[in-house]
Amino acid sequence: MSFKNHNSWIILSRIKQGIKEKIEKIGTPLKDWDINIYRGVLTGYNEAFIINGNKKDELIAQDPKSAEIIRPILRGRDIKRYAYEFANLYLITTFPSKHYNIDNYPAVKQHLLSFGYDRLNQTGEPGSRKKTNNKWFETQDSIGYWDIYAVAMEKYALERGIRGSEAKHVTTAEHYRNTFEQTKHLKVEVGELQLQKDEGTQAVRVLQEKEAMEQQRLATLQMEADKKQKEVEEKQRLVQKAKNVVTALGVEKAFKEAGKGVLEGIGSLMGNPKAKKLEVENKGVKQEIETLQVDKEDITKQAQREIAEKNKSILEKDSLIVTQKGKMDKLFDYFPILNEYDFIMRLCEVVKIPANIVKQLFSGKEVSYTGKLYSPEHKQEFEAENVKISIAKNTKDNKPFLAFADIDYGNWFKDQKNKMLEKMGVKINEPRKQQGQRR
Repeated sequence: MSFKNHNSWIILSRIKQGIKEKIEKIGTPLKDWDINIYRGVLTGYNEAFIINGNKKDELIAQDPKSAEIIRPILRGRDIKRYAYEFANLYLITTFPSKHYNIDNYPAVKQHLLSFGYDRLNQTGEPGSRKKTNNKWFETQDSIGYWDIYAVAMEKYALERGIRGSEAKHVTTAEHYRNTFEQTKHLKVEVGELQLQKDEGTQAVRVLQEKEAMEQQRLATLQMEADKKQKEVEEKQRLVQKAKNVVTALGVEKAFKEAGKGVLEGIGSLMGNPKAKKLEVENKGVKQEIETLQVDKEDITKQAQREIAEKNKSILEKDSLIVTQKGKMDKLFDYFPILNEYDFIMRLCEVVKIPANIVKQLFSGKEVSYTGKLYSPEHKQEFEAENVKISIAKNTKDNKPFLAFADIDYGNWFKDQKNKMLEKMGVKINEPRKQQGQRR
């Protein structure tokens, strides 16, 4: 018990006080959650406003418009730990905030009047409902949050109650089976989208490698062009040197002093084939470089366009993956029991139960199986002959589990291991019963 501040206090044992402080330190108080909490619908006279399925069908048969103001309802006692049990009860939703004209719903009007006008009147007089400003056929409270209430019911698969559709309710088992199938489809979609994204990423990588190869080829050609250019410049230098000597000393003297090198230089001035060949080669290389430069620019632009398109496609698939994962997270959040079924599905893959049998198991069937089953605990396979496989439920907490021959799969594998060891002559010691512990 703590008196450190002026807040309200509570008397607890030291252990419970420690637990309470730890919860308060880690958790978020309900008052700080970004949610609005409403109480259920208050009619003031449930006998008149809450009807069973037969009465609902009767009112709709008399006047189809009645379906517009009749919604399924869950009471507090119908909400269980992991699911709900629909009691086939419906609410006449004449909420004051909706401003209905009861004359537009004659069948519902006659039903309500059968309980007596004075009994439904909201005057506060003896024999009537509490005094409000609401009309006799309306619920006691305004229920201004009716639309929020309808959205909240969507979590429990009560779409029927939102718009008065004629969809039929399913059993709890069917509902979970359908929800689980939907989860499997979402997982498949996420996997396919991820695969498409990987393919797009690989295509972008190939384009980038192609662009790098073109750049490398262009660089090699540039080096070759630079080498040719240097050869041409060297020949031009020799020609210019010979030209200068001729100018300074005269042609004849220059011939004698310059020798063969000068003669070759002068020869280039007069149309030496070797010099001309170098010039032609140089022009060809330059032209090839210009062509490659244009090709490179075209390839670069095309690659950039394709990369941009692939990146856009990848972003779109990322968005879809996030959306689908968000849906899956909501399903697992709204229905925690799906985690149990998800574990069973993954377990079926580990123990190597064929996919067609897994599908039958999740449709609620018991399947007789002959073949090999793998034990992850013992890291070996065991032969199964006409073994009944099913998804059973624990009698204590009603959680589902994978059963072989009506027992937990782990115990079945353990029995098979023991039988195998006995055949090998290995003695199995039975576990001794625990003795009562002294204190």
